[in-house]
Amino acid sequence: MSSQRRKITQHGITLSLPASASSRWTAGRKVAVITAIRVGAVTFSEACERYRLSHEELSAWEAAFDEDGITGLQKKYRSIRAENRARSC
Repeated sequence: MSSQRRKITQHGITLSLPASASSRWTAGRKVAVITAIRVGAVTFSEACERYRLSHEELSAWEAAFDEDGITGLQKKYRSIRAENRARSC
């Protein structure tokens, strides 16, 4: 596996995927992986293997993105949201 960024052109869109050795997952890097999966540039399983992610973790990224967009993928936002949910119970 390459540790360099990978550019893929799919459906006329050029995607720049994070390096496979990424150790810090910013919201932007997460979106790049989710987008690559959704346009068919990589499969869900390929992304899990390339980035050493569990299916559960990548599924959680997708769910957070679907619910709240890029903001949902930011760690600080997720922490605040969890606190608010706990208070409302």
